[in-house]
Amino acid sequence: VHVVESSSIADHCRTYALSYSTDSDFQGHCSHSHNETCAQCCQLQEVLSILESECSSAYEENGIRAWRAFNVGPGKLLPWSQFEGVLQVPETLEVVDPPSQKLSTKPSFKKVRHRHVNKKSASDPNAASDANSREQEGDDGENEQALPLFPCPKEGCIKTYSRFVSLQAHLDTGKHKRLPEQETLYDKAKRGYTSKLMDEGSRISTVQLQCEEQNS
Repeated sequence: VHVVESSSIADHCRTYALSYSTDSDFQGHCSHSHNETCAQCCQLQEVLSILESECSSAYEENGIRAWRAFNVGPGKLLPWSQFEGVLQVPETLEVVDPPSQKLSTKPSFKKVRHRHVNKKSASDPNAASDANSREQEGDDGENEQALPLFPCPKEGCIKTYSRFVSLQAHLDTGKHKRLPEQETLYDKAKRGYTSKLMDEGSRISTVQLQCEEQNS
């Protein structure tokens, strides 16, 4: 608030605003009267009172304990039953068996299928390339279900892989998959017009040949 040395507005007067109304030892006397009001200060007092009533509270197991001034006095307990649509506090879970008693049990592990490595592919480079191509085709099928993380850096290629090893195999083989570029409506019109001209030209030449054969 715009507090000044002396003001005719009570909330703006420094002496009046900092004085305690309940203790005469902490009160200051003003040489002027406070006969004016401020609309902003009136709105501020309403907002502060609302915030004070809303924020001066604490959550407990049986409800909400509220104070007019926080932590001054025992406060008033508002039980949860007074609030409609409020989620009840869940009951505390009771631990029947402590975790230390279950350390002897064996954890369940999932078996992982090992990748089959053909001994022939180590000596034969052609067999190794065939194996890589088959592996890449299998990875392409897996990528349809898995989340692709590694896209092909080749410009125009739309292949993506969930494993970096599969991306390396794809780059080694060079089998890139490209989609046709987007064709505008103007390009389609030119292509259609060209095809029609070609069809008309072939028809004219065929008719001329037939006429020459008949005349001869």
